[in-house]
Amino acid sequence: MSWAIAGIVNGHACARGLCGLCIVSHGRPRRTYMATAQSCYLVGVRRTLVGLLVVAGLTVLAILGGRVKEKLEDDDSLTITEADLAVVRQLPVMWSPVESGAPAVYDFSKKKLPVPIDIYRRGVRAAEVLIQLGELAPGRYEYDNPLDPEDLATQPFVEHGLAELKGNRVGIDVTEAHLKLTRGANTGLIDDGRRDIGVEINPKRPYGDMTYFELDMATILGVTAEGPPRQDHPALRDFSEPQFLKFEELHEQMQPVLQVFLRQAKLEPGRFARSPPGYGRWRRLGP
Repeated sequence: MSWAIAGIVNGHACARGLCGLCIVSHGRPRRTYMATAQSCYLVGVRRTLVGLLVVAGLTVLAILGGRVKEKLEDDDSLTITEADLAVVRQLPVMWSPVESGAPAVYDFSKKKLPVPIDIYRRGVRAAEVLIQLGELAPGRYEYDNPLDPEDLATQPFVEHGLAELKGNRVGIDVTEAHLKLTRGANTGLIDDGRRDIGVEINPKRPYGDMTYFELDMATILGVTAEGPPRQDHPALRDFSEPQFLKFEELHEQMQPVLQVFLRQAKLEPGRFARSPPGYGRWRRLGP
């Protein structure tokens, strides 16, 4: 920055014939002096313009850099308090029908959690940390349904009878398989600003990066394929129809399981960070 400012000062002096080049030309014939002065003027203008452009560019970079730094800090580190976890306990989970479909933590109606925007945003970010690092024991769990009746009726786990419904209560048996899938899920923050923020299990690649997600589920759960030989690789077997059905059931049950997780999984407040920026796995830094 200092050399850019120096360029402006020197250029300004050059344009006025005060840089020294014209001054030493006083002993020359007038024609030579005028030619030198004109050259100095043009050089001075160029120096001034270049200096101004450099300063403007550095200023823009500083502003953008500050915004990027702010965004990176916002994305990469988070201090979670009990107040943040209280917001997490109230967040609703719905099914996102995009691609293969997957659970998403998102207040779609924007009315289930009437809290200020900044508090809501912190709660959503804390929810992703809880999903990745929270602890929950297998067992039978129940919770009050947070969705409107018309929304609840369209959720796959309800349509396919994969959880128990009694009035407004939802009951689900959370197994070790569900918890392994939760720990292995590809979660991500979807953020369009202000209250349009949520956490989703990636609906295209929910549990890894294989061509179809059942392969990732099998890897996480330690399932060996028991079906017919694969057409593309006869030495390997495909999954059997019962195995495919079980994978589908487990995947659709992840919605109520995730709702239970938000309500009851344990996470001690503290400082957390993730890397790479914006999409890496969260880790605890300290209390």
